[in-house]
Amino acid sequence: MKKGKIVLLSIVGLLFFALITWGTLVINDYNRVFAKYRKPIYTQVIEQSADGNSGVYQGLGYTIHLSGRFRPKSDPEQVTVIDGKGVVLNPYPDVLAADMYLFGHLLRTMEREDPYADLPDGKLQIEDLQGENAQE
Repeated sequence: MKKGKIVLLSIVGLLFFALITWGTLVINDYNRVFAKYRKPIYTQVIEQSADGNSGVYQGLGYTIHLSGRFRPKSDPEQVTVIDGKGVVLNPYPDVLAADMYLFGHLLRTMEREDPYADLPDGKLQIEDLQGENAQE
């Protein structure tokens, strides 16, 4: 009887650990997409658009549909500025619109304006960024 109880507790403990781990992955991707406007990291791309990042991302039990203003990492025009604290700031937002589905049910929809859409060719001036950092 003791052996059966130990096995049962081990199985329940393992399932609880798996559930907590899965929840952590879902919450992390949710936070990256809807709070930080970045791509999810615990997913696989199942459909991709021409920009290389917008598309459909599939995770374990959840799907995220993204569209945004992405630039390839090899783009020499991308401006990256280091502020006085040594933090790298990427001035270009990633996710502009997203839908998240959990087990096929819509969990959240987000759409926001591109704050840098008015810039010529989407390029940011270094002076503009330094002014924004000085105000903070």
